[in-house]
Amino acid sequence: MKKFFKHILVAPVALMTVAMTGCSESDADKDKGKDPSVSYFRYTDPATANDHITEAYLGEKIAICGSDLGDVQQVWFNDQKAMVNPAYVTSEVIIVEIPNTISENVTNTVRLVTSKGNSATVDFYTMVPDPIISSMSCEWAKPGDVVDINGDYFVTDDEYPIQITFPGGATVAKEDILDFSRTKMTVKVPQGADQEGRMTVTSRYGEGLATFVYRDSRGMILDWDGVRGQGLAIANGWRKGDKISYTDYKGIPSLDGKFICFDGVKADYNDMGEDNFSFCHWPVDENGTVSLDISTLFDTAAYMDYCLKFEVYIPSATPWTICALNILFTPASIFGENDYYFGEEDPYPYPRAMWVPWNSNGGSYDTGDKWLTVSVPLSEFNKDRYMNPCARKMTKDDFAGLSMIVSWGPFMEETNVPVTMALDNIRVCLQSEPLPEKPKK
Repeated sequence: MKKFFKHILVAPVALMTVAMTGCSESDADKDKGKDPSVSYFRYTDPATANDHITEAYLGEKIAICGSDLGDVQQVWFNDQKAMVNPAYVTSEVIIVEIPNTISENVTNTVRLVTSKGNSATVDFYTMVPDPIISSMSCEWAKPGDVVDINGDYFVTDDEYPIQITFPGGATVAKEDILDFSRTKMTVKVPQGADQEGRMTVTSRYGEGLATFVYRDSRGMILDWDGVRGQGLAIANGWRKGDKISYTDYKGIPSLDGKFICFDGVKADYNDMGEDNFSFCHWPVDENGTVSLDISTLFDTAAYMDYCLKFEVYIPSATPWTICALNILFTPASIFGENDYYFGEEDPYPYPRAMWVPWNSNGGSYDTGDKWLTVSVPLSEFNKDRYMNPCARKMTKDDFAGLSMIVSWGPFMEETNVPVTMALDNIRVCLQSEPLPEKPKK
């Protein structure tokens, strides 16, 4: 399906130039009162200009080619009216995007209507894409957990009920689809859904493959148990996480074995509180102890294609209202010190990502007393500790170690504020797993 949608994104300069320069009031005046005539349809990509099509997907941009088209003001795909931009209408070509709404009255036609009511109806099949599964509220959910599955083109009916299948073949029962819309489903994870892999959603229009891996362990850095992929049970540094790791803590249930919990009172937004609010992992520490080099887990030369994911639990009883979660990848040369957290002199400040959802959520954030998946693109590791752009840029050689600390971020006057934040399954993943390409029909 990726192949289909690349054409939506390509707005060919050549075609638009022809349309814009060729379109004038004279075209509309010249064709006024005439019946529009359609010869063929094609995509707007110049590379496929000679390929005629008889069908296309919702949301795709196509060219309607023919004669006497200059006065066309309405274009209908089945019962859905497209947006017609006069700048892209000439006597010979109309460039239009197929409406992204599923038709109720399917006629498999395109109808053109002019200002005088002259019209033409031609056969054209508007296709609904396969379901798109773009994210899941918790990618490490357990059987029985309730999760949100996000995407598009979730369509169901009595004849073709939608089917959600987890890796290993476990499917969601009809009664366990608790809420449903075209872009989101709330479901109960079925028994047996404990395998790693990509889930599928099947509708009457086809089968969609998730763009993420459920229970992904391939780029695991720290699972705090040492059992998933190459994930470690403890970090390698001054603060290994072993003093703040639990299987149950303050009512926070285990997600997958042990987790760490940053917990305590922040004196103010500048309070580091390293013992309670940080861990650091260095591939080789100051004592020469060798551990995981994170750069071996993924293609660091293409790091912009990746993200850092982890699961988080922030209790509703103690919502997060101060400081940011600083996330720092570090080169192998950084170990045995903590200046990279806060240093201002060369080679610092050091770039980081700042996860601070409360800052855009009315000043407070919690996860609703459940574990949620957080995804931070590696392209966002570009801030200093005050959330300003960092002069130093990440390179492919900067991904050997990893540290996290709750501190700094947006300035807040509040003092002595409680913070409780549990973390598990810290990993590097592709931002979007590849989807199989399908040839056009």
